[in-house]
Amino acid sequence: MEEDTIQTETYYEDYEQPSQESIHGWLAFFLVVVGIGGTITMISDFIGIDWGVSLAEHIMALGDPVMGVLFFALAVYTIYAFLKRQPNAVFLGKSYVVVVFLSNLLLLLNGEFASSGIGSVTQIVRSLVWAVIWYLFLSQSAQVERIFPYSYRRVTAFDWTMVVGVLAIPLALIGIGLGILFSQNLKDNAAAAVSKELTVDDLRRGEQTDGRIIYRLPDMQWNEDSTYIVDSQTTLRSLSADEGDLNICSGFDSNNTQENFDDYCLNWEDTNLGVYPKETIDDSQLRFHNCNGYYRVTRYTVNTTNIYWEMALLFNQPTSKVAVVSYITTGDPSQFKVKEVARSLRFE
Repeated sequence: MEEDTIQTETYYEDYEQPSQESIHGWLAFFLVVVGIGGTITMISDFIGIDWGVSLAEHIMALGDPVMGVLFFALAVYTIYAFLKRQPNAVFLGKSYVVVVFLSNLLLLLNGEFASSGIGSVTQIVRSLVWAVIWYLFLSQSAQVERIFPYSYRRVTAFDWTMVVGVLAIPLALIGIGLGILFSQNLKDNAAAAVSKELTVDDLRRGEQTDGRIIYRLPDMQWNEDSTYIVDSQTTLRSLSADEGDLNICSGFDSNNTQENFDDYCLNWEDTNLGVYPKETIDDSQLRFHNCNGYYRVTRYTVNTTNIYWEMALLFNQPTSKVAVVSYITTGDPSQFKVKEVARSLRFE
């Protein structure tokens, strides 16, 4: 026991003892900035969450609130270390400044500044200037040197873990999400590469094909009929009749989730109709002999007229093909056409 006491006394003799003066001036202001900045970062990261629709987007979106919480934790830990005159205080203060700058840089590289309204490259330059100022202050300030002498300062493994984790954990979540998206795209691209192009030789009586799916059109007088090649994996056919407008689109997508269907509906909704009062009158699943998917009917009230929008998203898992069937009509539900087309669908 006596030997341990001697070692402890020798240990502390190696350090220049910190000054007991109160924290004041610019150092006190720095701690206020750290506290406010950590709090605002956490709140804004929670308020601005966009969860997306897929598992990959959920995981990537989780990076924002996680970073916000870790930022706040680092801010509190830094303030505590300074107020308690801990040997790791200056390291944490400098690290907080560097992490703030790097996080802003990541936002810029990720293209989020313009969409969030925070700023642009100007914000990064401003962040860099403030980071340099505070870093030099913590390095050169006489007050900081008196309260935290160089020989007194120490950094623990936990300190490094805390600082690195603020960026590493959110980046890991983003990386996992991107990995899932990349894997999904590889799967869909591979399916497209080996997919057999359907021809008229594959058709039965009354069937038609765009080379990717086979279907039958409702027995109607079509006034307009146009086909568009959106890209190498997507084909859209638009038809118009007195009773309504029909769109049939084919492509590759193996993400057969409700969230994905919601995203399709959001992107396919007619912008002119979207401004009117609407009500979902049918929201169900479809399952036919060679596909399964989702079906939704939305009723829009335009002045005194009801307009109905049918939307179906149908998947074929063996081929990773997807078909979108959309129909807009002012007729009553007995004249709906989407299920009729969906029942006729063949993917191979």
